[in-house]
Amino acid sequence: MAQTYELLFLTSLQDREADRTAIREQTVKVIQASGGSVVTTREVGRQRLAYPIKRQQAGEYALVEFTAAGPAVKEIERELRLLPTILRCLVTVKSEKARAVGAQIEVMERAKAREREAKAAVAERAAAVTAPIAEPTVIEDLDKKLEEILGKEMV
Repeated sequence: MAQTYELLFLTSLQDREADRTAIREQTVKVIQASGGSVVTTREVGRQRLAYPIKRQQAGEYALVEFTAAGPAVKEIERELRLLPTILRCLVTVKSEKARAVGAQIEVMERAKAREREAKAAVAERAAAVTAPIAEPTVIEDLDKKLEEILGKEMV
C-alpha cells in the first residue's frame, strides 16, 4: 500500500544553482527508480547550520513530497545517504492532519490573494472617480461657439 512521505534534504551552498537543481532532479530519479512517484518538490530555503556538517557552515533545504510503498522508502533513504552531494536527509510519513493543515493554508493564501486583488480594483476605481475635473469653460468661449452654431443655421 502506497503512503505519502516527505523527504527533507540539505545540500551545500557551495554548489552552484544549476548543481542544486541537478541534485533535486537526481533525488526525484532515485524516488522514481524505487517505485515511488513525486507529488511536489520545492525549495525551503537557505539556513546557517548550528554545527558544521561535512565541513559546511550553511546549506539549502529542499522538500519533496512523494508516495511509495513502505519497503521502497528504506531503499530510497539508503540511496540518498550514499549521494555525496546531499549533506543530510530525513524521510517522514505525511499525516492526514498535516495534509489538512496544508490545504487550509492554501485556502487562506488564495483568500488573501483575492482580497488583495479586490483592494487593488477598489483603489483603481477610486483613482478613476477622483480624476481631475476639466477646467470650467469660460462664458465668453461658450458665447463664441453659440454664435458660430447659430450663424451657420441662419445662412
